[in-house]
Amino acid sequence: MVHTKLKYTPYFSISSFTFIMIRLMLLVCVLVSFAAAIPWLSPAYWLSPRAWPCPEDAAIAPCTCYADDDLNLFMDCQNLDSFQQLVDIFQVDFPFKKFGRLQISNSDLRDTLTAAVFPDGFMFREVIMFSNNFLDVDPDTFLPSKTELTFMEFSDPTPNFPLPAELTQLPELREAVLSVNCSEIPAWASDSLVTLTIRCLQDTEFPSPLNLSHLSALHLHHTNLLGVPVNSFVGSPGLQTLSLNNDQLASFDDGALSFTALHQLDISSNALTTMPQLTCGCEIQWLLGEDDATMPLIGIQNVTLVCDDGSGKFDDIRNVLDQLC
Repeated sequence: MVHTKLKYTPYFSISSFTFIMIRLMLLVCVLVSFAAAIPWLSPAYWLSPRAWPCPEDAAIAPCTCYADDDLNLFMDCQNLDSFQQLVDIFQVDFPFKKFGRLQISNSDLRDTLTAAVFPDGFMFREVIMFSNNFLDVDPDTFLPSKTELTFMEFSDPTPNFPLPAELTQLPELREAVLSVNCSEIPAWASDSLVTLTIRCLQDTEFPSPLNLSHLSALHLHHTNLLGVPVNSFVGSPGLQTLSLNNDQLASFDDGALSFTALHQLDISSNALTTMPQLTCGCEIQWLLGEDDATMPLIGIQNVTLVCDDGSGKFDDIRNVLDQLC
């Protein structure tokens, strides 16, 4: 008896291509399900006109959030109606909280600014705030940004500075521009600050000394500064530019003007009638400049040097100091 081997033919067959397509479809389904929990996985998130990686515009209005080509984030808040509006905006779900710059301006906030306004995670490299009618500001407000903050500009008639008493707590801070209702400049110490501008709205006392070891430029013009104590600048040996114009200075104590690297000193528009006698030594090289035309005090009268013969020519003194200092 002959047995015939029957060939089995399935009711349907799956080609390799079809099998691959089915697996791709399953993968898409998985991604779509994840997108519900992770918004940025959704195609709609990328195709919508929103300013990703910022929140929806309507959620933070009137603030605006945007990113530059290098993905630095910027937050700009203007014309806020109340302090609570500012608080509510920073309670919105932000995809990212590390900002290149925060600016808050021209707002009527009338409350005390504290770190609680910016919940855990917010960090700012630059902070600019002016004309906001803050009642006060906690000096520790921006300590959460201590590893990022390099620039601070703050202008409001608050009694306190927006910086901690221990400026070393902000080790990356390079420049500060501050205008508040102060009567004393803090005796700050910092190894990072390079440029400092302060304007006080009251008659102002100057600390002695100001220990800013890397300070290059100090601007205290229009500060109602009453005096400059002896050795005020010995803690800032790299100081090159000092602006004391439009203050209330009537004189300088002997030893107040002691510098090692100063190139420019502006003490115009004060009530100065006399200047301290300066002893001829290495400490006056800053005063002589490279030539008579570049002397920092060229427009100030009654500057006397004990080694000056009265001729008003300082070339011989410069030559000696260049050789010996």
